[in-house]
Amino acid sequence: MHQQGILKTDDLITRFFRLCTEMCVEISYRAQAEQQHNPAASVAIIRAKCYHNLDAFVRLIALLVKHSGEATNTVTKINLLNKVLGIVVGVLIQDHDVRHTDFQQLPYHRIFIMLLLELNAPEHVLETINFQTLTAFW
Repeated sequence: MHQQGILKTDDLITRFFRLCTEMCVEISYRAQAEQQHNPAASVAIIRAKCYHNLDAFVRLIALLVKHSGEATNTVTKINLLNKVLGIVVGVLIQDHDVRHTDFQQLPYHRIFIMLLLELNAPEHVLETINFQTLTAFW
């Protein structure tokens, strides 16, 4: 019975991160489409709109990784990070397969770069997983 509860929670976590990733990516596509419909719109403003949502999502991921499990248990933190990275990659592959030449790498690039930066901040909790974080992005 306990195992069933864990699986249900794991499915919910997976669904949550997948839906959040898809929503952030969709918001980025909409903002970039605004640039095509209004060529006078500043590229910097369009990117700032994209980054606003993507960075908030990354901060949420970083906080959840940082505070998951016990402070000394690095396995839980790394497992969550690997799960989230796998979900983002899965959404990226599906997006690329669907959109082909209309695929935009910006939201994925931003998620990966900002997540790497957030998880390598000089904080004691994160220092214990620095090596595993870097290998997760390898």
